[in-house]
Amino acid sequence: MHISDDLAFSKVLKRIYWDYDFEPARIKSLLEGQSEGTPWLNRNAVLARMFERLSWYDLLRVFGEKELLRLLQEPFIKNLKDPFLIRKYETVRQILQGEFLSIPGWDHAHHQRLQNSLLSHRWNRPE
Repeated sequence: MHISDDLAFSKVLKRIYWDYDFEPARIKSLLEGQSEGTPWLNRNAVLARMFERLSWYDLLRVFGEKELLRLLQEPFIKNLKDPFLIRKYETVRQILQGEFLSIPGWDHAHHQRLQNSLLSHRWNRPE
């Protein structure tokens, strides 16, 4: 993992760990896999805290788009605690990977249900 901007990382770290006195170099070495963590301060815990508490733009500034795409894999996203954030980052992952997104509520099953109930006279009439 490569953290793109050390100054931005230090500022971000102070915002998410305001209640602890950690050296930015220690957290950076955890994220880059250069050092071992503790059960409560490890790479996954730091990443989860960053994704739960930072804006998308702060994450982009610290990690860059390619690294975020690598981080935003389904197992990591599913381990986040907030259901809203899970949906948000799943959508972000789909966009970054170039996948098609369905408009909410207009997936295939919903479309079929509407077609069969609301407009049934248009589809089932004899010609």
